[in-house]
Amino acid sequence: MTINNIDVYLPDSRTAYRKIGGKTVIVNTLCDALLRLNHTGTAIWERLDGRTVEEIARDVADLFDMPFDDVLEDVVEFLNTLSEKKLVKQI
Repeated sequence: MTINNIDVYLPDSRTAYRKIGGKTVIVNTLCDALLRLNHTGTAIWERLDGRTVEEIARDVADLFDMPFDDVLEDVVEFLNTLSEKKLVKQI
């Protein structure tokens, strides 16, 4: 799947997530997909609120003081994983 910088993703309506002991867990209640997130994944997930892919990458790059291009690549890869597991939808 091709993801563009201007694309916007939101959590799928059939997902639930919770922070447990400092870790974030996402589950799709329809197909029982489960994903445990690290700190970077959690930061990306928490920004799936109407921001574009580029906006998310810039925020996360600033948060972790990392190069934007590296973070953008990670965000795109992560969104591909979330899409495959039906945890997000593109709007």
